[in-house]
Amino acid sequence: MQGDLNAIGLIVVLVFTAVILFQFGELKPKRIVLSLLAGLLTVIVMAIQFTYKCGPGNNPSYQIYIPALCLILIIMFVKGQNVLWISSLILFVAGYLLSWHFHFLIFKAGSYTGEPRHLSCPQSKDDRKETVMKQWHTSLTGLYKLSL
Repeated sequence: MQGDLNAIGLIVVLVFTAVILFQFGELKPKRIVLSLLAGLLTVIVMAIQFTYKCGPGNNPSYQIYIPALCLILIIMFVKGQNVLWISSLILFVAGYLLSWHFHFLIFKAGSYTGEPRHLSCPQSKDDRKETVMKQWHTSLTGLYKLSL
C-alpha cells in the first residue's frame, strides 16, 4: 500500500503539471535557459540528499526526475508570476517528499527494495533470503515489494 502512495504521488505531480500548463501555459522563449537551470538545480539538490552508492536503496530516480521535468515545463510555459512561483514550490516540495518517502519505505519500513538483486553492495546486511515481487507501480517508482 505504501508503494502505491508513492506511485499516486508521482501521477498527481504529472496531472498537476498538465492542469497548470493547460490553464496558464504560454511559450516564453526567454525562460528556456532559466527553466533548464532550475530543473538541473532541482536534480542536483535532491540527488545530493538521496543518492546512495550501495545497499538496497538504489536511488529514487523517478521521484527526482519527474518533478524536475515538470518544474522545467512550468517555468518554461507558465505566464502568471504567482502561479509560476507557487507551482514551482509545490513541485520542488513534492519531489523532495516523494524521494524521502522512497527511502523511508526501503530503509525504515523495510518492506520494499529499490535494487531487486542487491548487486550494488554485495556485503549488505539486507542480503537476506527474501522474495522480490514486482508491483503495478514498479516501473514508475522503482520500488519492489519484499516478502520472506
